[in-house]
Amino acid sequence: GGLVGTAEQTDIESQTFRAQMGFPPQTPLILTGHQATFWHPGILAKYFAAEAAARAFGGAVAWLVVDQDAQDFGAIEIPALTEGGLLRRQTVRLGPPPPIDAAAASCASFAPQPGGAALGKPALGSIQSGIAAITERLRERRGEATAARQVGLAVADLISDLVPRRPVFFATDLQRTNLMQRLVERMRQAPLEMAEAYNAALAAHPEARVAALQIDGDRVELPLWRLRPGAPRARVWSDDAALDTPDQLAPRALFMTGMLRMAGCELFIHGRGGGLYDRITDAWLGAWLDAKLAPTAVVSADLALPLGGSGVSEQDVARAKWAAHRALHDPETVGDREAAAAKRAWLARIADARASGADSSAPYRDMHRALEQYRAQHEGSIQALRDAAAKAERELANEAIAGERAWAFPLHTRAALEALRDQVFASFGVGTRGGCESAAVSRPA
Repeated sequence: GGLVGTAEQTDIESQTFRAQMGFPPQTPLILTGHQATFWHPGILAKYFAAEAAARAFGGAVAWLVVDQDAQDFGAIEIPALTEGGLLRRQTVRLGPPPPIDAAAASCASFAPQPGGAALGKPALGSIQSGIAAITERLRERRGEATAARQVGLAVADLISDLVPRRPVFFATDLQRTNLMQRLVERMRQAPLEMAEAYNAALAAHPEARVAALQIDGDRVELPLWRLRPGAPRARVWSDDAALDTPDQLAPRALFMTGMLRMAGCELFIHGRGGGLYDRITDAWLGAWLDAKLAPTAVVSADLALPLGGSGVSEQDVARAKWAAHRALHDPETVGDREAAAAKRAWLARIADARASGADSSAPYRDMHRALEQYRAQHEGSIQALRDAAAKAERELANEAIAGERAWAFPLHTRAALEALRDQVFASFGVGTRGGCESAAVSRPA
């Protein structure tokens, strides 16, 4: 409601929007998506949930590529091993670095560089297989017009090894719709009204950490990007000449999901971050346009690579280092009570000498000679404590990498990803075979 007046007119608006985006006009549609990069299994869980929901309740699914974002789409981080067996982060570059803050939609596709020689020593066999699969899919898509389309479709190809292939659309496709063009014109005509509603919604949801639109007198920042080939993304203002070239405009995050939820779907599945920021979208478009948006759901997952984390903590490391240090000076640390009693006796003599004004240097030297003898006698035990402290430090350094959830999903084994899919499907009461197939969605022209 609130866009063009009556419910009938709003329905016509929605039908037009769906037709222009290539969405089915009458079938309930579930949307999900992410940026044009190789993301982690927590995001893949959204795609599994969209498929499971379509099977459980009936409907169609389409996958969104957020191509107006600036991403280092040719780089993938992997866990690798040092010669000493420690885990480390390594960046594998399969394509050229993009220009600074250039959106993936404005960069050319690329011929992927072979990843094998640059891999060093991957921590798991599935990592090498994953890089090979990513490289192959990028190579198959190198004829696409932009890096965003190349990477987005390569990701879709990889997802399709686990669930049926669903149509892919791009955020920049929205620029061709009547809905976006009309809303941009409305922003242009009354930018302050729009921005004040936007900023008020932000203020009500500071947990989302979204930047406010700037207001500079009569000049107002709009929730749009200007995209030009090979150039950095540029913010768009209400007096900007870029508004006269709609094919260079792309919606920013809240505006993008707002239009899709306003006229394009019955459910939008977010991850954790999107679930936060779209609370702002509801408040903003409700205040500015009196719009009622399709509901959202939040789906995510934590899936780590099997890198053998030990569970060691900073406190464990501190205790191990203190024990190794203390063993040099306290014989009781290694269980030598006789030497410990002798040290206490030497300390008492030193204290007595100092209290009486006598020379304490002789008993001090004698005590340290006794400690040197103790260290020689227990060299193995003391070295074992040092080794334990060094091991704890190594394990702590490995722990952050071993517990990381953000490694790209193709680096995981197929069995691990299938287990995640089956868990998501089971939560909807559907199996991985059979069930309701989603209705077809055509690609935008």
